[in-house]
Amino acid sequence: MTTGPPNGNATSVVSLSVTDQAAIVVLHGEIDLTAHHEVTLCFEAAVRSGLPLVADLSGVTFADSTALNMLLRVTQEVPLSLAGPLAPQVSRLFEVSGVGAVLIVLASREAAVRHASRTAGARKSA
Repeated sequence: MTTGPPNGNATSVVSLSVTDQAAIVVLHGEIDLTAHHEVTLCFEAAVRSGLPLVADLSGVTFADSTALNMLLRVTQEVPLSLAGPLAPQVSRLFEVSGVGAVLIVLASREAAVRHASRTAGARKSA
């Protein structure tokens, strides 16, 4: 099931796709302070699903410290797998900020879903 943005905005930068394997937050365009509220609502809905969580960043063209902060806050609540590939500017932001050790980006959405499912399975058996 794919849902649009939580606020119904047709020009949204975020959508939520829920499968039997994961809740996938799909981000695109510019993720900055103007997108904060909308993205936060979508992540909250994804976390409430109880499914492993994936954020697909492959469509993000710009991100700033607001985006990094949102992603880091989510990882404090639940495991988060990120899907790329990242745009050069976004990749550079991850590199310069040093969040690469905490926010691991996988090559594709499919790889991130597999990683999220394995991580969730490992947490349940621990």
